[in-house]
Amino acid sequence: MNTMVESTFTIDELTKQVIQSRVFDAPQSLLFDVFTKAEHIPHWWTNTTVDKLDVRPGGEWRFVSQGQGGEFICGGVFKEVTPPDRIVQTFGMEANPGHEFIQTITFTPQGDKTLVITETQFKSAEDLNQTVNYGMKTGADYGYARIDAYLESLTARS
Repeated sequence: MNTMVESTFTIDELTKQVIQSRVFDAPQSLLFDVFTKAEHIPHWWTNTTVDKLDVRPGGEWRFVSQGQGGEFICGGVFKEVTPPDRIVQTFGMEANPGHEFIQTITFTPQGDKTLVITETQFKSAEDLNQTVNYGMKTGADYGYARIDAYLESLTARS
C-alpha cells in the first residue's frame, strides 16, 4: 500500500464549507464499510467506542471517545445512505449543542483505489472557524493515516 497519499483541505468561508479529499489504496466497497460498520470504527477513531450506529436514513450514530481532556461524545443522524457511493449525515458534539453540521461523504472508485470526498457544511462562519481552529485538518489527517494502517493490516490478514 502507498502510505504517501496526497490529501486536500479547502476552506470556503463564503459558502461556510470545508471540502476534504483523499485517495485510499482500497476498493470502494471496503472504504464504505470502514466508514459505516461498527467493527471498523475503533481502528481509525482513536480510543473510541461505538455506542450507536444505525446506518440508514433516519438512523442515529453516536461515538464515545476518550482523550486527554476527558470524554468526547459526538453523533448525528443519517440523512442519506447510498451504498457504496454516498453518505449524508449530521455531525455534532454533545457538549456543544446547536452547532451541528452536515457532512456529505462520497466514495468514488479510481481503478483499485477510492477517492473519498467529505464536504462539511456549517450553519455559520463562526461554527466553521471554531471547528477548523479546533484542529479539523489535523484530526482528519490523523484519521486518514489510521485508515491507511488499518487497511494495510486487513490486506496482510487476507
